[in-house]
Amino acid sequence: MGVFAYNLSVIMRYKVKKHWKEEHNTFRDWFIELPAKILTGGRQTKMKIYEQYYFREDWEKFEQALLV
Repeated sequence: MGVFAYNLSVIMRYKVKKHWKEEHNTFRDWFIELPAKILTGGRQTKMKIYEQYYFREDWEKFEQALLV
């Protein structure tokens, strides 16, 4: 999980400039503590994030950056 979080943080740094100077440990804590559910079905995987989560907008921006 830690290696995945590290790789994801590197990708996020290049895609979302707001997180360019963020430390890997900070991102790993932020990623691992994400209150969400992973849903699978119909050959798709989705992540449903808690509505009141503080970093929800950051995750949505990152998702949009990956889709471009």
